[in-house]
Amino acid sequence: MLPRAAKLPPAVRENVREMYEGHKERFENELSELLGVPWTFDFDPLAIYPYAELQPSDFPKEYLGNVLQIYMAGAVTSLKWLVEKYGDTGRKELNKIAHAHTIELDVGEPEQIVNPFDSGTAVVDGKLAILFKADGFGSMPDYALTQDSLFPALTAASESMSQPMTFLARLGLNMNYGREKTLLEQIRKKFSDMLKKEITLDPNFDKVFAKLLAESKRPGNRLASVLHGWQLEFGLHVSNYFGVAAYQMQSIGFGTDEVLRERFHNLVDSGIIKLRIVDALKRNKDFEVEIKDGVLYVQTTPEKWCLWSHNNNDDIDVGDFA
Repeated sequence: MLPRAAKLPPAVRENVREMYEGHKERFENELSELLGVPWTFDFDPLAIYPYAELQPSDFPKEYLGNVLQIYMAGAVTSLKWLVEKYGDTGRKELNKIAHAHTIELDVGEPEQIVNPFDSGTAVVDGKLAILFKADGFGSMPDYALTQDSLFPALTAASESMSQPMTFLARLGLNMNYGREKTLLEQIRKKFSDMLKKEITLDPNFDKVFAKLLAESKRPGNRLASVLHGWQLEFGLHVSNYFGVAAYQMQSIGFGTDEVLRERFHNLVDSGIIKLRIVDALKRNKDFEVEIKDGVLYVQTTPEKWCLWSHNNNDDIDVGDFA
């Protein structure tokens, strides 16, 4: 990190006063109205100016205030997109994770910079930081806080807050809650109609997610390498496990065979069907069911999460209800 400048050249200082400080309140008001609570921009021109001097173009160092204003505008545009796409959920999650409600601008480490936008995002002490490359200050400032860098930063910060699920998982669940709640209710009704008994579905969100999150940190894991959007789509995948289980139970006769239904009623006397993650399956299947203490568990392993889509026929067997 370069030493902070002692002072700015007079012309640069005037440009900062006019173009950054003179417009800062306007952007703060716009951001505060957007996010529902007071937010501020806290850029340090003296700390940033040494990086402006490094750039091959004269514009960043001569018109530092203009560049800082564009960073503010870019941040507002990106966060406006977040709220437009994810609504009140996106707003609440951002306000909770970046609880200082302040946006800073600082140099980032190379691994923190996201291409092709030449910027990154971090959450430091509850403050949202726009990060620029040491040799790239002023490069694409209007792309500050884009999803590619904002979402990983908020997700990483949420993991350190001792919450059951990360920012991305909560965002996906809440964004799709209406659709997934409707889907789960449709599946629950399908089970109830098929089994001639009121059924309760228990998604077990927190414990299932915790197991998957631990798996995603294991070197060479499939979740990180193949299912890049698994956290955002977590709720949908949970619903699909129940849906596939209902389909397979219908296929093997639970909808028409009274003996099978009676067997289910005796074994699953709680009427609860619950999803869980286990360390190993009893058979070489993508998922399975197991009855314990009157509950029917639909279960899979972290390594096989979402593989149900490749085998939709014989994971569940009549023998599971013997």
